[in-house]
Amino acid sequence: MQFFKRIKNWLTKELFNTITEDDVLFYSKGKFYVGELELPPQDVRTIVAEAIALKDMYLMKLLLNSLKHTANERVFKKSKNWEDVTFGKAMLYCVDILEKKIDNLSKVEPPPFKAEPK
Repeated sequence: MQFFKRIKNWLTKELFNTITEDDVLFYSKGKFYVGELELPPQDVRTIVAEAIALKDMYLMKLLLNSLKHTANERVFKKSKNWEDVTFGKAMLYCVDILEKKIDNLSKVEPPPFKAEPK
């Protein structure tokens, strides 16, 4: 049984578009990483600036509110079983994570510009 589970996991990973730890942005000890790769200061400044822009965008606020509304409808109005409720709650959870990530990224102090030696 364990053998079939391993084969199923391997096939799923290889045949579908899966995301691994190597594809995820994370912040540790004052530095940003994607997988084990440390991002250069210019990329960090870009990420912080884009997070600030996203946080302030009216369109982003409308899209997030639309997702919340759809999720709430799924939970409270259109649910026919517990799976519908669970799916709606999962949507709300995803929106919450996205909002928190954008908010946290926008609060990071970007690295200062360093003058290039001539």
